Amino acid sequence: MLLNFYNNFLGESPKWYKNLIILFLVSNPLIYIFLINIGSEAGFIMGWIILAQFILTLAMALNCYPLQPGGLIAIQSVLMGLTNTKNIYHEVELNLKVIELTEEENKAHKDYLLRMKEETGIDPLGLN
Repeated sequence: MLLNFYNNFLGESPKWYKNLIILFLVSNPLIYIFLINIGSEAGFIMGWIILAQFILTLAMALNCYPLQPGGLIAIQSVLMGLTNTKNIYHEVELNLKVIELTEEENKAHKDYLLRMKEETGIDPLGLN
């Protein structure tokens, strides 16, 4: 059963990437507890560690789908008390404008994909 969970975890991602994300998820709480016990600014340091982990998931976007591990790390930061759901909602709300295409951009993108289909005979997104 554990092997099935591991095989399904993060889909077709390479094993080294799966292992790295598991390492992040297991080590983050341990590092946080350690930092608290030595009296350092645990929240500040963990914030930077988690930011670096999240950037790594984005850097791997061409090889691995980054939303699942990035989301797991974000959920973990909420569970560890580093942030709250209200702050996450606020940040998502502010940044949706960055990823949304205008109607004109969306039409230009679809036209490009249709031209690509006509020229190559390959339907890039199943546009029919």
